[in-house]
Amino acid sequence: MEISIPHQVIFETEEPVPVSEIIASLLGAEQILRDVGPLFEEYYLGFKIDSLRVSVRLISQESPLKEFFYLGLVATYQKDLVKDVPAIIYNLTGNVVPAEYTTLVTIMFCLLAFYGVEYIYSQVNGKAFSKRLRAHTDELTKELSRETGVSEEKIKSILESKFGKGRIRVLGHAALSFFAPSKRESNAPVVIGNKRFDSETIAEIPSEAQIEEANVPEIMRPFESVQIELHAQDMDHAKQGWAAVVPTVTSKRLRMEIYPPN
Repeated sequence: MEISIPHQVIFETEEPVPVSEIIASLLGAEQILRDVGPLFEEYYLGFKIDSLRVSVRLISQESPLKEFFYLGLVATYQKDLVKDVPAIIYNLTGNVVPAEYTTLVTIMFCLLAFYGVEYIYSQVNGKAFSKRLRAHTDELTKELSRETGVSEEKIKSILESKFGKGRIRVLGHAALSFFAPSKRESNAPVVIGNKRFDSETIAEIPSEAQIEEANVPEIMRPFESVQIELHAQDMDHAKQGWAAVVPTVTSKRLRMEIYPPN
């Protein structure tokens, strides 16, 4: 079963957005959408994602800035468990799904985006949390619970499990990149699917200056066209998994993680 789900984002900007920030936003959105896909497996028993792709259908630089994606999922489900898979998943075909079927992706995307920026906020503000950001994550968790039938406690447990330690930092970085066009233009409101987040909410997302001033540890650095030496798993340290050495960056053995699966 192939599913192609549309996903739209509108940044209510009034001035043209630099190409570099559009690219950063697209890459951030892609990472979040890739994290959305595997969550279907967590929330729906018997539903398995075999492959996932994120494609851009349209970018409009006219005011406001619009980004339109497709989240493509090739999935299978266990027929003996079909009673546990809601109609919103079971009835999907290989065609582009109607707008009403984007609800789950919108909720999951927003939840992950705010879950990520809330983590960055806590790093900037000495482990404190933003009441406004927390209110959004709580409300989105409730919405997802209503849509999936999974308890709020279970949803929170899944997020904590999937985005522990290093993974939450990657998610936070992706969310910051995604919101970059809005942050640049005085915290312009953002519309994700059918949800609009006002300037007061966007203002709670830490800026680059705040992150730098707080001396938050570097989240990640992208490298292109670098040679990677793969080192097999150490039989005496099986839990450490495979590793890699990137000579142009460091001679140290680095833990290797390939994510997400394709």
